[in-house]
This record gives sequence, C-alpha cells and structure tokens, in this order.
Amino acid sequence: NSGKLVGTLSGHSGNVNSVNFNYDGRILVSGAEDKTIKVWQLEKANITANK
Repeated sequence: NSGKLVGTLSGHSGNVNSVNFNYDGRILVSGAEDKTIKVWQLEKANITANK
C-alpha cells in the first residue's frame, strides 16, 4: 500500500498495453505490442503461460 516498486516482470519484447489481475490478485495477464499474451504467477514472479 506504500506505492513503492516491489518488483519488475520482464518477458515482453514490445511495450505492454494491457494488464488484468485475477479475482484474488495472484495471477496477472499482460498483452503487448509484440503480439504476445503472458500469464504471470505473481507469488513466484514467473510466466505460467506464453501465447
């Protein structure tokens, strides 16, 4: 809640233009200009799906 950066997710080669969290905030889906969609498991900060 402090607004401080706690981490950075790297994986897209283009600018990210869309993000959405699941209902409990544990999973993030991101879409980018590189025409990829990534599903991130935030507790482990890793990609669980890459399309």
